[in-house]
Amino acid sequence: KVSYRIWSQVRFDLRFGDVCRDCVLPVRWLLPAGPVVGRYGDRVGRRTAAGQFIATGLVASVLCIFVGSHILTLLIGSAVVFVAAAGSAVNLNSAANLQGNLVLAAFLTAQDVGTALGPLLSWFLLEMGVASSWLFAVMAAAYTACLVLLPRALSDR
Repeated sequence: KVSYRIWSQVRFDLRFGDVCRDCVLPVRWLLPAGPVVGRYGDRVGRRTAAGQFIATGLVASVLCIFVGSHILTLLIGSAVVFVAAAGSAVNLNSAANLQGNLVLAAFLTAQDVGTALGPLLSWFLLEMGVASSWLFAVMAAAYTACLVLLPRALSDR
């Protein structure tokens, strides 16, 4: 949390959660990342691309744990995590679609739960004063679990 005094009576608080919500999160929806990462997946293969994007998200999350409160580094790291999430979602969705209805339904259910709980829990914890490094640690653990489970989830059955 960084505080600035604008005038003698007004105080402006800049928190990582506010910056992320107001600056970085909208960029995820404005940038045409979906078609770009989808084309990349078509070029190198869906499974390969999904693994690469998950690994990128893991590396970015781990780096964000250790940068402390340097806001510019956290913003860049968060943007990389968002692009990695978009890339893994597009390519995993495509790969799951080829595996049949049960696999696709399980993937979409997990994606919906993550989409619903992730931002709510993250913003709540940031507002409660939990350090952003803890959120990136949880994210890194989730990416690690994805990397461990990816070969089994996308194996030919």
